[in-house]
Amino acid sequence: MSLVIDANVFVASALAEDRFHHVSQQFLFEARLAGEAIYEPVLVLAEVAGVISRVRQDHSLGDVAVLRIENFPRTRLRIADGPFARRAARLAARHRLSGADSHYAALAVEFSSTLISLDGALLDLDAAGVLSAKTPEVWLAEHGM
Repeated sequence: MSLVIDANVFVASALAEDRFHHVSQQFLFEARLAGEAIYEPVLVLAEVAGVISRVRQDHSLGDVAVLRIENFPRTRLRIADGPFARRAARLAARHRLSGADSHYAALAVEFSSTLISLDGALLDLDAAGVLSAKTPEVWLAEHGM
């Protein structure tokens, strides 16, 4: 099995005041132990760095967050080439997704991965039968944690 992890999970795990902080931290810890292959769109780096740097008013914390993602075991970054970008655009148009969200969805479809997110628009793609999407909390419960 493989996972695609939305930027919002990485951000929540890094920000103690986020209401999803603890579950996101626990999910990342358990996913690491479970040996899951992780696929990420390359834009995850800029998304996470930007949010954390803005919230903390400190660019070095954004840099640290990027290093954590780059060093997360079994993580592969996917560059958006033309065919991938077109698939993401089709998903964005058909399901009214943001540009960034469409990249996570396209990656989950491409690798038949489970998308882990806190974003309702992405979680709705599971109900629509487009892909498998779960919250960190649901993934943990399904894995007996």
